[in-house]
Amino acid sequence: MRYVEEIANLSMADAEEAGGKGANMGEMVRADLPVPLGFVVLRDSYLESMSASGVADELNAAHREAMLHAGDPGRFEEMCAAMKALVHKAGMSDEVRERILAAYRTMGPDCFVAVRSSATGEDGADASFAGMNETYTNIRGEADLIDAVQNCWASLFGPRVVAYRASRGFSADPAMAVVVQQMIA
Repeated sequence: MRYVEEIANLSMADAEEAGGKGANMGEMVRADLPVPLGFVVLRDSYLESMSASGVADELNAAHREAMLHAGDPGRFEEMCAAMKALVHKAGMSDEVRERILAAYRTMGPDCFVAVRSSATGEDGADASFAGMNETYTNIRGEADLIDAVQNCWASLFGPRVVAYRASRGFSADPAMAVVVQQMIA
């Protein structure tokens, strides 16, 4: 499976796997625009990690249930917190972790990076998830990078994001790609 891809190798044809942000970054590179060095942790990395840990079905069922309770703030927020905790409990599959770290190491020793969520399968004419999921800046080091990617994944289940998904009638199980780019001073 393809878990990680350099930004320069992506195009809009990869939007389902790389998300809108990741795919657009690839297009910007193709247009010779100045884009910081980086890579995208593709959607399959999230899906594989949740599946390998055995939480995918539980997480997706909890998400469908939470969407039904978006109008009940107390219970809804508890459900979202439980889903985020489940993502953190799942962690990351060894193969995904190794591919992310291999891509990070090509950027230089302890490079400072931005770790940015890139929605897959949700942005369109009727909805935009821009700015809803988490972004982390000035991340440095392998452990912090892995934590930031997992935090991006967990942000799929923040109350604001799940409520928005429910308000738009989205029924698909959510997934996410993550853009990792060198920080520019």
